[in-house]
Amino acid sequence: MARLKKGHKVKYGVHIRAGDLRIDSKYQRNQPAARVEALIKNFNSAGFGELQISCRDDGSLWIIEGGHRAKAAFGIDPEITVPCTVHYDLTLSEEAHLFEIFNQTSSVSAIDKFKAGLVSGDPDVCSINNILQEFGLSVGTNKSDNMVLACPAALRAIVKRGGSDALRWVLDVVTDSWHWRYAVHQQVLLGMGTIYEAYNGKVDPFRLSGLLKKNTEPDALHASAKGRAASGERHAPRLFVADVIICIYNKGKRSGNKLRRLV
Repeated sequence: MARLKKGHKVKYGVHIRAGDLRIDSKYQRNQPAARVEALIKNFNSAGFGELQISCRDDGSLWIIEGGHRAKAAFGIDPEITVPCTVHYDLTLSEEAHLFEIFNQTSSVSAIDKFKAGLVSGDPDVCSINNILQEFGLSVGTNKSDNMVLACPAALRAIVKRGGSDALRWVLDVVTDSWHWRYAVHQQVLLGMGTIYEAYNGKVDPFRLSGLLKKNTEPDALHASAKGRAASGERHAPRLFVADVIICIYNKGKRSGNKLRRLV
């Protein structure tokens, strides 16, 4: 992961024209119009605060933190000047790392944090992304494409509990079962990750994917788990999903060869 150069140049209290500020979509989140409109409606210069800005080698000014406020100021008047803290001589990955630092406790989405982690070189994020690319997958918000996953937090959790092999196993099973013809809920991925972890990766993925292909779809797995949760059973949703999958796997097997139930 990128680390900031010790003692990089910073200027505080610099007033910059709103129309001169840019946003880099490589690591920045989107600025929803509704939120920007709300800021314009309730604009208060006294409570504006300082934007965090990177001045690049060509003199262009890029927003690190404060994109919504900057867009609101621009919406009021592109000529308005806003207070900024300006950072100099940063690489793109260092800008992304600063974005992560400034947004650690804010409501930045997991997808935006994942995107910033890619640019900053976060080793965990880059490792997950490399595995996704092996399967032709990516992280994003395109709901019309089943191969764009909107659950980076679930992917991180799978790797944290079972390592990179767990994530590959899960994606192998999903690919062989349904070839991404359906959207796959994060709890289904987490449930499969739980199975990998519980049985130390010893569950045969080929047998499992064959049974899942024949007997169920991702939405049905998720709905079954939600139904059990609604009935009053108190377990994490991923455990319900895992248990439904185990029941499918065990069907027709002799008792001595069955996987133990998790709930």
